[in-house]
Amino acid sequence: MKKLRILLLVLLISGLPSSNITAGIHPVQEIMYLYAGRLPYLDFIEPYRASLLALHELDNNRNVDKVVKLIDWYFANLNYPDRYNIDATVYDYHLRRDGRIFTKEEYDSIDGYSGVFLHLLLKYVELTGDLERVKNNWYKIEDIALTIPLLQEGDGLTIALVTTNQKYLMDNCEAYGGINAYLKLREMLGLYPQPSFERVRDNIKNGIMKRMYNKKDKIFVHTIENDVVYKTSWNAYYPDSYAQLFPIYYDLLTGDDNTIKYIWQRFEQKHAHKEKTFPVEQWVFYQLTRNKMQRQYDMLFY
Repeated sequence: MKKLRILLLVLLISGLPSSNITAGIHPVQEIMYLYAGRLPYLDFIEPYRASLLALHELDNNRNVDKVVKLIDWYFANLNYPDRYNIDATVYDYHLRRDGRIFTKEEYDSIDGYSGVFLHLLLKYVELTGDLERVKNNWYKIEDIALTIPLLQEGDGLTIALVTTNQKYLMDNCEAYGGINAYLKLREMLGLYPQPSFERVRDNIKNGIMKRMYNKKDKIFVHTIENDVVYKTSWNAYYPDSYAQLFPIYYDLLTGDDNTIKYIWQRFEQKHAHKEKTFPVEQWVFYQLTRNKMQRQYDMLFY
């Protein structure tokens, strides 16, 4: 592993693409190595981060072969069940120097991981037309989708983990996007409608708009924990302002173009000049949202 890191450093300095050395390494690392210059470490196998990086690759129509390997690895490493007796979650992993991986049986969230992966699957199918991979893993896809209503509470919002009562704007937008993706994949396969999941999706959106959105100020709170609401300041980058990108990307504000443009412009004014300092997964998500704004709203960037 030490030799691999040294070789990677040499390639980065020489300007050669890091993808030249990814043959035979971990599928998640293949995606991570594409962003090696922005990652502080390469021995932490984090499916959530890798899924966001993979979304960025698909958005730019490149490295689809590496994205496929990540998708297949994700399916192969679902927990049945995990330490909390929940099916179809996925752990973070660590890579030893001898090349073996191990896990502490932890993940940062369930709703966010599941939502982003389902959204990644949809984007992969839309780009490639590969429905066979979806058909072959359909029962696993259904199980991943089921993790989201498992975490949904009476207000429509999802908690990030079964061990906490924290409801995040980012995770709920990802959960909404994930269920939306699941329903679209069902439609692509010609399966019958699923009203129960339509209600899950709609209740997430209603919960976000009722409990997290300040319509007067056109801003979302970033976290609700128990009855404590953490309000957002545009002067704070993370999680406050960064979280405002999620309702735009995941189409929570469809039909309200004025609000979408207002939130985007506020983020641009306050934080876009610092994009080179964003952690890689946040920079990638910013780029995804930026591309969406360019395509759908013909926004100008300077």
